[in-house]
Amino acid sequence: LQLLERKIKDLPSADRSNLDEHLTTAQNEIKRLDSLLKEFLHAIRPATPIRKLGSLNQVVEDTLALLAPEMEERNVTVHLNLDEKLPALLLDGDQMKQAFFNLLKNAYQALPGSGGEIHIESASNEFEIVVSVQDNGSGISSELMGSLFEPFRSGRKSGTGLGLLIVRRIVREHNGEIKVESEEGKGTSVHIYLPLIEKRVRLIEDSSPQTKSVIEV
Repeated sequence: LQLLERKIKDLPSADRSNLDEHLTTAQNEIKRLDSLLKEFLHAIRPATPIRKLGSLNQVVEDTLALLAPEMEERNVTVHLNLDEKLPALLLDGDQMKQAFFNLLKNAYQALPGSGGEIHIESASNEFEIVVSVQDNGSGISSELMGSLFEPFRSGRKSGTGLGLLIVRRIVREHNGEIKVESEEGKGTSVHIYLPLIEKRVRLIEDSSPQTKSVIEV
């Protein structure tokens, strides 16, 4: 395509305009296919997380910064309510950014046309950190909810269905869980639950028979 682009530039302007349009279409299609391939590879070839002590709030903020230009273009309003005292976690920052990138992109793509709101909240209790992403978009049909984490099942015509599959894989590799609540026509809430370091350390150190009761709690 780069060679073709150079050749087109040498043509008279009258001949070039129509070809430029076709070239742009081809470039956009290649970008779309490249994005699809990357998503597919992420889904079928999971990488072992390299965990370091880090802030989940910072991961969320960094991901928002990446998506800010596109959200601003769509006039999306983001309400951020992050707990400043959120405990640190052992996490793979890059993988978690990928997870929240997919979640937030799903959220704003579900919003109707221009505008809409996304609420992001983080909180913690004795055992875990919870991050919630809520949108007031179109919601998910009950039919699709039953196969939400299946590949190539998406509520959008251009969707691949791989985004949430990747999110769940990353969350589970961090010993966490993901919960999705949705009502068609009203929006969707996604909750990510990640266990605290203190809980993991306590379970490892306690080798007594009472360990099982701690796990159940």
